[in-house]
Amino acid sequence: MAMSGIAATLLTLGTTFHRRMGAPIPCLSDSSSNISLNSKQAKIIKEAVIIMIDEVSMMNYIKLMDMLDRFLKGPMQCDQPMGGKLIVIMHDFWQILPVVPHKAGGPTLYQPQF
Repeated sequence: MAMSGIAATLLTLGTTFHRRMGAPIPCLSDSSSNISLNSKQAKIIKEAVIIMIDEVSMMNYIKLMDMLDRFLKGPMQCDQPMGGKLIVIMHDFWQILPVVPHKAGGPTLYQPQF
């Protein structure tokens, strides 16, 4: 799954994080998933061996990962972090430009030499 719909379309059976995990928008510190523990969606998550999340740089990391941790403990009936699931988070950080305070647009700040 991915954080954006465009990235999700590039994955086999891809979907967004919010859809697969039932994450609300906006996700607050006390938010919970809207997926029923007895639903087909929960069964798919429970049967997953690895949960891969792409485009994590676009994620409100702390709130969404906390929500995911709380949610996974339910269907997995496991109090380990993330319900004992292996979570792989990834992103191509070369896609993100650095933010330079008080700097107007201009020439490229860093160009890798390949």
